[in-house]
Amino acid sequence: TEALLDLMAPTHRLAVEDGMATRLEPVGDGVRITVIDRRSLTERTVVARRVVLAAGSVATTILLQRSGLLPGPAALDDTQVFYAPLLSSRRPDRDGTRYSLAQMFATDVGTEHPSNRSFHLSIYESDPSFRARAAHLVGPVAKAIPQRLFQQMLAAIGFIPSQESGTVVVSRERDGILVTTRPAHTARAYVDTVIRAIRPDLATMGLHAIRRLIQVPEVGASYHVGHLTCDSVTMVDVTSGRLTTTTAPITVADGAALPAVLTGPVTLTMMANAYRIAMRHG
Repeated sequence: TEALLDLMAPTHRLAVEDGMATRLEPVGDGVRITVIDRRSLTERTVVARRVVLAAGSVATTILLQRSGLLPGPAALDDTQVFYAPLLSSRRPDRDGTRYSLAQMFATDVGTEHPSNRSFHLSIYESDPSFRARAAHLVGPVAKAIPQRLFQQMLAAIGFIPSQESGTVVVSRERDGILVTTRPAHTARAYVDTVIRAIRPDLATMGLHAIRRLIQVPEVGASYHVGHLTCDSVTMVDVTSGRLTTTTAPITVADGAALPAVLTGPVTLTMMANAYRIAMRHG
């Protein structure tokens, strides 16, 4: 990022402030930003005509909460990630354990799912983390599993819709900012529904889900977090990205601005939304 800024600064006449913003304060037609210098750790203020926040959903929400620009505890929708190891009954065509790109995708919009919701799974080949996951879940028994079986495993990785996932809550407390999570009780059931739905298709390819090793990490463990609300009221205008609680020129252009969090690839969607905001309201 620093190298990119070094290239862009002279070309676009950017003034780069190397620091961390800790507070925003509307002043007149602009915004006063309190910044802590990253090297000297000294504090200073900068006045800007407009502020665009793209620090990531949680960091953006923390900054807004610290600045007193939100009316109460803020909630961010999560789409929890899950990992389902698949054992192949066929020997792998290649002897590899470091493939980083998905080899296959599974999608569906079947009526068997809660409220007819769709799912999107990315399937990766021969993930070396399976042995560690197995040891964590089944203990010493994992040592008895031959290494070749781990090499025949694939990873089905998917995201649970927000309706079935928990939320990340950012509150302003007397002693600072408190970030907590609210788990959902239907997340695991949703995963079981998805695995049941794709089991027949997996079987035709010689793949079998190992239900005992399926993992659903805690709320907030994935990067699919967004849609900023307070008491279920959206805090960011969907069209412009402007913060709805103030007339100050503050725009949100990261996941907190999304009206919903995707269960599929989300990066390009956030980039496209930020570009749309910049072109239409810049």
